[in-house]
Parts: sequence; structure tokens; C-alpha cells
Amino acid sequence: MRNLDLKDYPNLLDKVHLCQIDVENALLSMKLQFFNVRNSKVEWRMKFPIFLGSFYRYILRQQSVPSQKQFWDMYLFDNTEWFNGQSLEDEIMIALKARLFRTYPSLIRDLHFSLKLRECKLFGSVIYNAKLDVFEGVDVLITNKSSFYAVNLYTDTKNAFRGRKAKERRHSKFDNVFYIELPVTFLDENKHGDFFLYSDNSLILLKKEICQKM
Repeated sequence: MRNLDLKDYPNLLDKVHLCQIDVENALLSMKLQFFNVRNSKVEWRMKFPIFLGSFYRYILRQQSVPSQKQFWDMYLFDNTEWFNGQSLEDEIMIALKARLFRTYPSLIRDLHFSLKLRECKLFGSVIYNAKLDVFEGVDVLITNKSSFYAVNLYTDTKNAFRGRKAKERRHSKFDNVFYIELPVTFLDENKHGDFFLYSDNSLILLKKEICQKM
């Protein structure tokens, strides 16, 4: 039996002093930029330092949301030694930047929803931990009446669904955790500037899912 122990996963949200409105206000002035560049080496065959660490390091240091450029600059700064030890061609770096820029909206969406969950006070506690995310495939963890619920966040698209299934195969599940799938749809109610975020309807759906599993 493999059980989740919260002592192994400190809650990063305890150090985030932002609320969902702070995130929403910041996003209104941001325009998403994407590059029509994909490189099979960058996408599948090469291993790079993970993006996630730099995203949350920026948030914890600045207590604000990074733009795509600020995220990229933070990533390069955090991994200066690693990149200096590589001899990467310009086309690889451009493709890596394009990949990071594509990843950025999902990190923003997950952060916003975690804060939304924390503020709604419908559940016992809301936990985000990078180790849980990267190594256990848990995007956000909810505790409710001594039970654990792992909420999997992704967009309701074929590519995201395939990615979700691949992520599932990489991780073994905890025996004492209920797993809930919560895709976000590209509907007007979820649109916020250039971003699609989880709406209050997602909270209602999540509460129903948890009630069914209790």
C-alpha cells in the first residue's frame, strides 16, 4: 500500500500572498505571444531543466505574476550554469522558448484555480507542491473531512487529453487519494483577456465530484 503523507509535501501556497483577483488584474494587461516553431528534439528527445521551478520562484520572490518574457528570463537566469555547459544551436533555443511560452498559460491557469479554491472555503485545505506535481502528477490537492482529493487540471482538447493520459502512465497513484479529472473548456465564460481560466461553474462541478466520492 502506498499512502500520501502530507508531511512530505509542504504547501507552497502558504508562501503565496496573492489572491485570484490579483492574478486576474495582472492578466488583463498581458498579451499572449506564441511562436509557430516546434522542434522534435526539443519536444521529445532532449532533457532540459523543468519550467515549473522558475515560474514559482518568480512568484515567491516578486509576489506577482510573471509575463511570458519575465518567465523566460527567470528560467535562463535560474539555469545559467546548465546552459553555459551546453552548446545549443539557436534553433534549439528558439524552439525551447516557444515551448515555454506555450506552457505558460496552463501554469497561470493552475495557479489561479488553486487560489480560487483556497478563497472559496468550500474545502478543508488546498495544497500545491511542486514535488507532488512533477513526480506524482497531482496538479492540486484538496483535503476535505480527512480525505484527500487530487484534482487533475488540463484543457478539454485532444492533445491535452493525450498528454493527461501520458502523465497518468508515468505516475503510480496513492491508495488513500481520490482522483478527479477537471478539464477546462474554451468557452466565453472562462475567457479573461487572452487567457482561459476556471470559472465558478468549475467549483460547483468539483464540489459535486467530491460529494459523489465521499
